[in-house]
Amino acid sequence: MKRIIAALLLAITAYLLGWTNLFAVKSFEVIDENSTRKTIIENSLDLSAQIGKPMARIDRRELNGRLKSLTWADQIDLSRNFLTGKITLTVLPEVALAKLNSGWTAVPGQVPYLAEDLSLIYVNRDEAYFLEKSPLLKPGSELPEINLGSDDEDLKRSIRDLISELKKWAILGISAPDEGNISSTLIQERRKLEVYWGNVKETELKLEVLNRLLDLKENQRAKSFDLSNPLSPIANSN
Repeated sequence: MKRIIAALLLAITAYLLGWTNLFAVKSFEVIDENSTRKTIIENSLDLSAQIGKPMARIDRRELNGRLKSLTWADQIDLSRNFLTGKITLTVLPEVALAKLNSGWTAVPGQVPYLAEDLSLIYVNRDEAYFLEKSPLLKPGSELPEINLGSDDEDLKRSIRDLISELKKWAILGISAPDEGNISSTLIQERRKLEVYWGNVKETELKLEVLNRLLDLKENQRAKSFDLSNPLSPIANSN
């Protein structure tokens, strides 16, 4: 008998939540500090049409499907308040680590990026400024452009590791044809530096060597540094 009563209560609850207006949607709130992005989300999801629907039938997957046209959007966090009838949406944008060279462009009008999770994302050119910049980058700096040799996971991971180590530097670009031949263009106090790292092993040591080389008077005009062997670095002013 107890099982029958429990099953009936469960069925009644499911019916009330999913098929009646007892717990209907009364309001939506989109949380986003970017007002333009917030308006686009509200229009894309047609939130006004959701008012009056049973709250339990508002499906995150359905809303995510409607966001597919927004190339900068990653996923939705959705919370329901059954007492107030309010649904709160937080749309999480893609987090970009770097911009890829144009050779990676899949569709005309889209810009390729390397996301912080190492996926390749393609964002409509007029929506690119909606992306979030990775906190691994120096605050206030622009996204570096990467000449990426392949979609190899280890290569992309090496790039992310290097960017993480260079968080105090403004990075203009990175060239990475393969894991053993990685170089970068850095800015230090308006001075452009070309740094060849080789691989990204011993990056902490290589950075220490670079800083010591920059402190030397004879390297004041040096423009490029080969740190592939940190025990025998090369500075060049040409």
